[in-house]
Amino acid sequence: MVVTTITRQTMDKICDDLLAIWHAGVDGVKVDRLVRHAVAVHDNELQLGGKTFPLDTIDRIVVIGGGKASGAMAETLENILEPLFDSKTILGWVNVPDDCANTLKKIHLHPARPLGVNEPTPQSVAGTEEIVRLADSLTASDICISLISGGGSALMCSPAGITLDEKIAEIRRLSAAGAAIQELNAFRKTVSFIKGGKLAERCRGRRLVSLILSDVLGDPLDVIASGPTLEKIPDSLHSNIIIGNLSTAVEAAAEEARNRGYRVDTQIAAQAEGTAEEVGLELLRWGRHSTDANCFISGGEPVVRLVPPAQRGLGGRNQQLVLAALIEYLRESAKEPLYFLSGGTDGEDGPTDAAGAWFDPPLLESLMQRMATESDFRPESFLDTNDAYHFFQSLGTLLKTGVTGTNVCDLRVIIRR
Repeated sequence: MVVTTITRQTMDKICDDLLAIWHAGVDGVKVDRLVRHAVAVHDNELQLGGKTFPLDTIDRIVVIGGGKASGAMAETLENILEPLFDSKTILGWVNVPDDCANTLKKIHLHPARPLGVNEPTPQSVAGTEEIVRLADSLTASDICISLISGGGSALMCSPAGITLDEKIAEIRRLSAAGAAIQELNAFRKTVSFIKGGKLAERCRGRRLVSLILSDVLGDPLDVIASGPTLEKIPDSLHSNIIIGNLSTAVEAAAEEARNRGYRVDTQIAAQAEGTAEEVGLELLRWGRHSTDANCFISGGEPVVRLVPPAQRGLGGRNQQLVLAALIEYLRESAKEPLYFLSGGTDGEDGPTDAAGAWFDPPLLESLMQRMATESDFRPESFLDTNDAYHFFQSLGTLLKTGVTGTNVCDLRVIIRR
């Protein structure tokens, strides 16, 4: 029998691997790579996904859209289109988070909401009016490129039959009750002038190509950003192209793990997951009991049921998931070293500046020492009050990346030694 001694140096190396594997997954869905794979200017033609448009049939290239990753998509698109700056009219308006509103040469990136505020604002409503104006201005000689990514539901907002404040209040109520993204977006589509294919309807009879970065499990076009360019009536001039999704990120992370010598098992949720606590325990069991692999990479998006505001702390679904797994792990009698990370690929986890959190053997040692000396320090109290952020902040294992410029749900990595 071979006995492996786990030293501090070994543990540091594994923790480095844990973080590097997760970051490789995020890098795999960076939009520069994805947009360049989908768009090209070549031989007097504009190539968009699988479609080709002769340049001599195009007067204007109009760019619209919104989402957490749409600003980076617009920047890459501008770079690709730069050879056409002198010969074609290129303009556009894209709604993005405030800290993604860089100044571009042709496309205006409109700051539509502050960082960590995942709901519509008056600024997103004003920006959406400009998007609609551009859509209404299209002619037969134009081509419209729509850049759609996760977060577009809040960033592109045009309330119908309801005020903005009423819409926000209902979204908050549904979210607090643990509603999945499909349920939230079903409501959004009923009270919007652009969602549920209504933006595509404004482009009827005009050339429209939507490049979509999916942040929804299974890539349903009617749910991603609430489906503004979904076609209710088939239109041969319209095309929706998924340029990247959660599978892309999971495979990129898996490739990095294999390159680092791990035996890898992957799992991608195809539909809405359960609560963060339930998913955390499922992932823990998967990582603890599988005999075929020592690195487990998972993609999905759980929900969080929030306690009343007066009792609520600070956190997000990834932090809640990791804390639930950690608490269960502490209860187990036999503990082989385990490394566990979950983070949002967009760099945001709930209303926090963290993408997620992780735990490793050194954290467990520190935590058990603290619990032994501080009788009132209980991980369960942080879980019960949705306060995972302050728990992991006190232990130094919040995953902070800043805004990543992409968004394809959540990526989880577990390593067992």
